[in-house]
Amino acid sequence: MGGRRLVLFSFWILANGVGMTVLATDLIILFFAQLFIGIVYGINDPVLTGMNFYCVKDSEHNSSLGLHQSVSGSIDEDLGK
Repeated sequence: MGGRRLVLFSFWILANGVGMTVLATDLIILFFAQLFIGIVYGINDPVLTGMNFYCVKDSEHNSSLGLHQSVSGSIDEDLGK
């Protein structure tokens, strides 16, 4: 599966996980929603990092990685990870 298709598929799973959270009527549904969201985070982070490096010039890899780490770090800090 290509990187683009994998990202699109994982965002579809993310949308389903968020939708399950909104419509949850039972605690087990919330557990499955969290499972889906966690799987998506585990898939998207390395794939998007790789796609980021693929799309920039070799001379800009350090700047690109720094930006990626700072954005990921601030998101993780906001989410309490």
